[in-house]
This record gives sequence, C-alpha cells and structure tokens, in this order.
Amino acid sequence: MNDQYRNLVQMLQGGAKLAPDLTGSILASCGKTHADLTRDIFGGSDEPAVMPGDQCDCGGSIFVYSSRKKGIDRHQYLKCDRCQNTHGKRIIPESQIRKRKKRSCLT
Repeated sequence: MNDQYRNLVQMLQGGAKLAPDLTGSILASCGKTHADLTRDIFGGSDEPAVMPGDQCDCGGSIFVYSSRKKGIDRHQYLKCDRCQNTHGKRIIPESQIRKRKKRSCLT
C-alpha cells in the first residue's frame, strides 16, 4: 500500500477534513477507488452479510428466528435450522420494511 494512501486512511479515520481534489489525486496515483477508500476507513469485509435462505457451513438453511422493532428500524436475528447456531442479525431501515396492505371490507 502506498504511504500517501495509508496516511490518507489514517487521517480520515482520525476525523480530518480534506479537500476532495487532494483525496482524488491520492486515489488516482495509487490506483484505488472511492469504494476501496470507504472499505479501508470503516473496515468493511469483502463478503456479503448472511441473509435468510443462505446456506450454513453445516448444510442447513439460515432463517429469521426473532424480529423486533428498535427505534425506526427492524432487527432480524438469524439462526441455522440444522445446527441451531446463531448467525448475527440484520438491521432493516424503516424505508425497506414491507408494509401489510389493509383489507377493505366489502359489505
């Protein structure tokens, strides 16, 4: 990793505010993208998060065993149906929560 890029990541992790042209020039010289910079700053992983219906390591299927509303979000807790190991949680923002359609009485 380039020293300039490493210093840029450390400064941004520390809360420094830099000019966009400076950040862009360092990224261009290193051959990195803004997505790479974001991943390096926040420590995200390359593999996607576990979702309901995914395969567990034991061969079972991941399902939602509990769902709770916390604030404006919904937290879904995930578990394997075969080995019963928990696989963390999924946080769904309010804008992505499916709403039930209200039935209208036809009388």
